[in-house]
Amino acid sequence: MVERSDWHAQLSLDTTDLYIRYLKSGPGNLERDVERRFSYALSREDTENAILGGP
Repeated sequence: MVERSDWHAQLSLDTTDLYIRYLKSGPGNLERDVERRFSYALSREDTENAILGGP
């Protein structure tokens, strides 16, 4: 889990990808959960920026 003041996200690891689900039930005004998928081929910096950039 990643908990920020304006959103919450659940992270999960798959064989080839990192999945991020930004949760509607967290703070913020999401109308529904938002899912994103990132390849492990991204650099650590790119991955962190993508996750922490929020939904």
